Amino acid sequence: MANFNFKLPKTAHSHLRKDIKIPRKPTKELARVFGDLLGDGHLQIDHGLVSFYSKDMDEIKKEEARFFQLFGIKGLIYKKRKKEADFSLFFCSKTLSQFFYHLGMPNGNKTDQKFLIPGWILDGTDKIKSAFVSGFYDAEGSIYSSIWNNKVRWRLYINQHKKESIKESGLNFMNQIKQLLSSFNITTSPTRIQKARSRKDGTKIIRLYFEIKKDSINKFYKYVGFKNPYKQKRLVISSRPDAQAVKGTDIIKNSPTCSPLVDSG
Repeated sequence: MANFNFKLPKTAHSHLRKDIKIPRKPTKELARVFGDLLGDGHLQIDHGLVSFYSKDMDEIKKEEARFFQLFGIKGLIYKKRKKEADFSLFFCSKTLSQFFYHLGMPNGNKTDQKFLIPGWILDGTDKIKSAFVSGFYDAEGSIYSSIWNNKVRWRLYINQHKKESIKESGLNFMNQIKQLLSSFNITTSPTRIQKARSRKDGTKIIRLYFEIKKDSINKFYKYVGFKNPYKQKRLVISSRPDAQAVKGTDIIKNSPTCSPLVDSG
């Protein structure tokens, strides 16, 4: 498989942990975790830290289970004291952080960096592509309904924030997401850019986003899907010919929470 030749650098040998399994080939399970981290994760090479964040404890526990299945390692779960639903999952391992870095995961703040989707995903099997996109959409995607002229319209978006100075890198990344979606004949709108906002330090941040076209939402359901049950149940509704609008947390019961190419769990 292209661009998948992971070898630990000599500088990391002294930090090797014998209890961590290192995958030697790309799999849909690894692609799923890579998508999760690229969306809602963080890599700190200097501290040997891999982290994942969610407002849902169930999502945290599922992610920990995925890591244990892949690497045989358990993480540390923390909850922010003053927030009712804000959880963090940490893995303290230089071996693991080096592994993800050499697979193409950016180190540090992703908003401030140029990065692209690695070749082992872009050139991977349909299951690898589907698993990565599902993980990334779980983190960065949104699905909601609106009513216009008495007609229901469902929208399925993906977005990324970037420093305005590296806008072109962000656009290239979004084009790669579109390329992966096109593997399943899923069509999208053009990528749009929201007006820049300024950080306290004066750095201008833009939001890049696009949506999946209405006639391709059912293909997203069939070939990609969400593992987040809230988003997946909305996707089930939106993919029906007689799809109705929902408000807030209104979702249907007893709906499937995964699609054919994405394993549950």
